[in-house]
Amino acid sequence: MKSSMDRGNVFLQIGEDRKKATLLRQRMAGQEVEINELLENPYQPRMEYKEESINELADSIKKSGLIQPIIIGVVESKYYIIAGHRRVKAYQKLGYEKIQALLRDYTLDEFKRVSSSQTLIENIQRENLSHLELALAFNRLIDNGVFRTYEDIANGIGKSEIYVKKVMSLLKLCKKVQQEILNGQKIPLEVLEVIAKIKSESKQIEAFERYFKKEIDLKAIKAEYLSNKIKPKNTPISFNEKKGIVSINLSQYTSKDEAIKAFTAFLKQM
Repeated sequence: MKSSMDRGNVFLQIGEDRKKATLLRQRMAGQEVEINELLENPYQPRMEYKEESINELADSIKKSGLIQPIIIGVVESKYYIIAGHRRVKAYQKLGYEKIQALLRDYTLDEFKRVSSSQTLIENIQRENLSHLELALAFNRLIDNGVFRTYEDIANGIGKSEIYVKKVMSLLKLCKKVQQEILNGQKIPLEVLEVIAKIKSESKQIEAFERYFKKEIDLKAIKAEYLSNKIKPKNTPISFNEKKGIVSINLSQYTSKDEAIKAFTAFLKQM
């Protein structure tokens, strides 16, 4: 038989389990948290927010309330925003001190992977990242150890691996072309992918500018900048073994003596 002390310990354990279960339900259902306790997500690809967009969201929240709670990652007792950065900005704009949130407990490694995937997916769904910005974001995720391969990225964001490879190829663009894209120049991904294959930096810039000015199309870029046609060698001396004839192109030499010297050297090699 169990002693009264043993039975007491059992009841205490049951009480603790109930508290944990209640806390877990609260976290999953959502609870209000102090906004000033929230920390920015260090693994978010993009940290710039348009003032106009935040104002519009603030007006919507003021009229209709918060439709969806934000998601917070709890790592070592610190609260990091995983999803809902814009909603937090809007709440701050309205002067609110608390916001409804769903809390998720993570280890640091889990937080890196989950938060980076979530913020990337949010941005992709809002379509506010250019292909180059995505490439830079993907590269950052790999550097941070969140993803290891292109396949990991594809699975994390719900895109194909081929798409990820095309986007990542834009990192081969020279700095000037990259800056033009970041400044807002709209060029299709398939065009940028081809320009990125051009080895010469000056030729990349030239092809980019010509396409932007509509002086050239994708097909022409491939033909002019990526053509691997080998030009026929203009050999000054040749020998037709079948006919036994040696031919010499005198126009390739500046003097008769130079031609004779070259012809003599050619005969010695036969």
